[in-house]
Amino acid sequence: MPGQTETQIGPVPEGAASEALQFVAGGRRRDVSAALRAEGLQRAIGCGDGHWLWWARRGGRCVGASLVLAGSGRVGMLSCSPAGAPGVDAACVSATIRGAARRALGDGLAFVQSLLAPTRQEDIAVLVSAGLHRLAELAYLRLDLTRPVPREDEGRYAWRTYRRYGEEELLETVEATYVQSCDCPGLRGLRRIADVIEGHKASGVFSPRSWWIVFAEGRPAGCILVNGSSVSPGSMDVVYLGVAAAFRGRGIGRAMVRRAARWARRRKRSVLTVAVDTGNDYARRIYDEAGFRETSRRLAYILPMASPQAEPTGTVC
Repeated sequence: MPGQTETQIGPVPEGAASEALQFVAGGRRRDVSAALRAEGLQRAIGCGDGHWLWWARRGGRCVGASLVLAGSGRVGMLSCSPAGAPGVDAACVSATIRGAARRALGDGLAFVQSLLAPTRQEDIAVLVSAGLHRLAELAYLRLDLTRPVPREDEGRYAWRTYRRYGEEELLETVEATYVQSCDCPGLRGLRRIADVIEGHKASGVFSPRSWWIVFAEGRPAGCILVNGSSVSPGSMDVVYLGVAAAFRGRGIGRAMVRRAARWARRRKRSVLTVAVDTGNDYARRIYDEAGFRETSRRLAYILPMASPQAEPTGTVC
């Protein structure tokens, strides 16, 4: 319309990063929570492997912003202005997501992802309008380690820790566990297995002595990878568990969970955590039987490299 102020979309100039990050954190809201989140994003940029920060400006003021942070394993984590925050134009936030995400994917990331609470329906709508699609609903579980963990029949299997097996053997074992797996099947084929393992190593504090391959009948039957928590010294995290298709239904998954729990307990950890795809009934049953309890849920949305989204520039919202 004549006289209407145009909205410009594009990368944030280096000198304006602080202003844009404040808008990612909370729009024009200026409270302690938004300030702390902006500071956290600034630190993450300083410690990360790369970032893509885009904003939308209208009449000299920001109306939307998005940040993609590169992580290990060629994954980008997306943060964007909350749709309901003061001064935020949701359509423009969607445009900045498309711009930042497509630039990040063009620079070599395999996919961009966002994790949101199921109640954040406005923000989920923004992600969908930007081209992201739902990958899975994740349940976050925790096991109280103050009580003893039964050993049961763990001795039926042979166990090797990282460095007692070769990297190639780990790659082959993880790949074998992906066959007909119900664990986030939408991720299959988006990255090389080596990238996946790199991402697991960077998740928390890598602990080689708690990365196990389990052997049955002289063959690798599965693996469980457990790291120290990067946010809680009293916790350890199961970053991956998988059983090869030929060995499923024999109790190997249960044995791996018990071994991880005993390991963490012996190291004076009070909690073992895991995030599981709620569509993976088999895995959820194993964790429920082991005594894990759900603490929260998140919806995972992703934009993979192959997604044909145009990169916006100029007046788009």
